[in-house]
Amino acid sequence: MIDYFKHGDVTGKPETTIGPMPVVSFDQQGTPSLLKPLTAFRWFIEYGGRYNTLWKNAATYVNPNAITIFHPGLCAKHIKAAVLMMIANDDEMEGANSTVSRMVFDKILSQKELIEMDGGHFGLLYYPGELFKTASKTQCNFLEKHLR
Repeated sequence: MIDYFKHGDVTGKPETTIGPMPVVSFDQQGTPSLLKPLTAFRWFIEYGGRYNTLWKNAATYVNPNAITIFHPGLCAKHIKAAVLMMIANDDEMEGANSTVSRMVFDKILSQKELIEMDGGHFGLLYYPGELFKTASKTQCNFLEKHLR
């Protein structure tokens, strides 16, 4: 698999490519999007839509036509950098699974820290707010510790 990602064609094919399409949408029936939860819509529209972010509500999802089924967790044991993994206790995002996230964390061999937070997938990103304050302080402390 490592050789495939270094030298293989990861661009995908038309049958393994979705999009471009909206990242989020308020109307999943009329205009489906890649991310379905209302919390995703609220966050991306509120924060992505701010002046000068240059964010565009469009993305393309490509599933490379790999020889084996790929999951990012398969790369965990190859990570060399220090890792801060923040997991939402009640993650509402489709496909998110805190049990899988913890299993991936356990496979990481480098220095690592695991923080579990309330507020769902986007909860810690709302500024200003207590979850944001806690998350950003945790991230700053981690970076100060590992970038010196």
